[in-house]
Amino acid sequence: MSINHDKKHDLEKQGYRIVGSHSAVKTCLWTKKSIVCPTECYKGSFYGIRSWRCVQ
Repeated sequence: MSINHDKKHDLEKQGYRIVGSHSAVKTCLWTKKSIVCPTECYKGSFYGIRSWRCVQ
């Protein structure tokens, strides 16, 4: 199963990156924020999951 051209364009427009011919990933807002300043999402506070390890 592969992503068609229109769907690929829509996903890229929303900030997703296409991986291979069948998958798309998007970097979480909290991961982007944690690069700039030392903040973490609720998963870090409640569950101890570091932002860079989260695969939301």
